[in-house]
Amino acid sequence: VFAVITTFTKHHVQTQTQTQPHPQPPSLNTHHPTSEDGNLLIQELHRKHFYLNINAHTCKQVMDRGLAIYADLSEHEKRTDTVLNTMIKLCLHFKHPQCIEHLWSDIEQFLDDNENDNHHVKLLWLFKCCVQSSDLCIARCIRVLQWMQHSHYELSSSQHKDFSQHVVKLLAHLSTTADITRVHDALIARNKYIYTAMIKAYLKHSQSTQALHVFNTINVEDKDAVLLSTIMKALMRRHEHREALAVYGQNTALHDKVTHLMAIKACTHLRRFEKGKQIHASIRHQLDALHDVELHTALIHFYGLCGDIHTAMRILFFAADNDSNTSAAAAA
Repeated sequence: VFAVITTFTKHHVQTQTQTQPHPQPPSLNTHHPTSEDGNLLIQELHRKHFYLNINAHTCKQVMDRGLAIYADLSEHEKRTDTVLNTMIKLCLHFKHPQCIEHLWSDIEQFLDDNENDNHHVKLLWLFKCCVQSSDLCIARCIRVLQWMQHSHYELSSSQHKDFSQHVVKLLAHLSTTADITRVHDALIARNKYIYTAMIKAYLKHSQSTQALHVFNTINVEDKDAVLLSTIMKALMRRHEHREALAVYGQNTALHDKVTHLMAIKACTHLRRFEKGKQIHASIRHQLDALHDVELHTALIHFYGLCGDIHTAMRILFFAADNDSNTSAAAAA
């Protein structure tokens, strides 16, 4: 069936390619192009791209044609939101975000001149173009975020995911804590994915204080066990077990199996016997139902390394009756 479908699809595509005419950009009027001429032509090129699904080579030709049209417009005509939006969208959909290089000075001039007005430049498109650029310019990305913030740019419900994905991608490329802080201060929307990426970016640069600050500033309703486990794992990976245990203790409402496990491991590393016993007592009622190999093994190691062999053996025998994997893991 797959072979039949594939053969039919290839034949259909070949037939369509042969029958459909090669897209030719409409010609300009003989007079000097105006913003209306340029905008209509660019939109026509944009429409042809989607209708014919043209290949990469033709795509570049159309993009070059669009930039040539744009270059022929007067300075005043270039700096209109309609033309700029069309060019930004053209760059984004043709997958040539580096073309923003040609438009940046006009975009910057327009947005700086209209910073306090309700202008209509599609800043989300512009942000995506900057982040997707093969030569990613951090300063430009941050500048667009600042424009979004200053203009009180509003994201629709469907745009929030798109925005957060590109913020996360940007955070992964930041090389200084100053840039991370600038991005954090300029964000117009935040969610757990952005918070997680922000925390990881700070910890990547050994800035546990800033990472903890970000975590502590998150609204209670936006925090969850995933965020707590993320920062605990990152801290423990950097051997900051005391800090991880402190965060665990300050967020009791977010505890789950994973955070319990990391807290026990932190106590083992620090030889915090009383604290480990307290955590064990608080989750004792869950252990019988969980039958979790990792959690039981962590407790066995904790008691064994802290010198309470009797309790370690008792947990081992109890766990072995419920799961043979636990005794093998503990022995290892």
